[in-house]
Amino acid sequence: MSGVLEIGVIAIFAREFLEAAIIIGQFRTIIFKSSLDGERQKRANKIVWASAAVAFMIAFVMILITGIALGAANKNFSMVAAEIIEGVSKVVAAFAILLLSLKVPKWLGLYDATPDVEAEEHAKQGAFIAAWVGCIKMFDPNDPLEPSALKFNVGWNIWREMAEIGAFLFPYFLRDNQNPLLIPASAAVGIAVALVLGGFIYWANGRFSNKVPLAVFMATLTGWLATGLFTGGCHEFEEAVYFDCLEKSGVDCRMTPVVFEIGAKGSSGRFWRHWELPMTIFKPFGYSKYPTALMIAAFWSFFVVACGTHYWQYWQNKKAKLAQGASADEPVKSVATA
Repeated sequence: MSGVLEIGVIAIFAREFLEAAIIIGQFRTIIFKSSLDGERQKRANKIVWASAAVAFMIAFVMILITGIALGAANKNFSMVAAEIIEGVSKVVAAFAILLLSLKVPKWLGLYDATPDVEAEEHAKQGAFIAAWVGCIKMFDPNDPLEPSALKFNVGWNIWREMAEIGAFLFPYFLRDNQNPLLIPASAAVGIAVALVLGGFIYWANGRFSNKVPLAVFMATLTGWLATGLFTGGCHEFEEAVYFDCLEKSGVDCRMTPVVFEIGAKGSSGRFWRHWELPMTIFKPFGYSKYPTALMIAAFWSFFVVACGTHYWQYWQNKKAKLAQGASADEPVKSVATA
């Protein structure tokens, strides 16, 4: 993308802010569908927004301090190190977006809610830390709308999502000669994308009865983006090897062979260049005018992994439904035999 925008940073902010928006939306849904009276619902809603805001500010300050500290460090990286850092950042973003793609069907209610082991473990860790430092009073974990529980649950989950952004941004903090506007500008775009998608999901859940086409479209789009980011990351590693060879031997080393060229050569094929509009729009999705053997192998390998994980998730949900149906029929059979 341009020198001010970076698809990896946009993807990271979009993913984490979308998850944060979904978390806030879920708590608001629980509140307004609960048996609480109107005044208590308003207070609970204020707690959600206040806790989210405090958690966001704490995480933001932590990320800012980390970024300043790393930015002040000596970063005289070679081209090889720069390509490796960029490759790592894109591969990390690819797996983050793939996880987002897997969550889309759940958020749209197509899959039954299942216990989130990872989230439960995070909650246990957070509760232990909070109790140890005496930050909050003890609360009943079985009552998620009890004020102290609500403050902790919202605050901890929002802080965790925002803090993950800082971890994902480490490779970008370490870049040399980076445009100072790259992270804030890309973050603004990513947050805007997250708010639009989050609002759209919230609206679609109450609007459409058949959400299958929407889930397929969004899961496909995010899965395709993840595949493209992984492909781009692998190509950065390929370029790192190229520059390493060039620096050590002074010879113009070759990368893996270019399998084919899209469009005509020279100025007549300018339309198809992945570094110019309009085709640069598709570069984050894995497009290249000159795809190498490694890029093609990376694209289709990750594509198979993405499709396989989606199918595995679908099959696990189907098995869970069959098991629930069997357990529901068991008492009926027992009564009939009696």
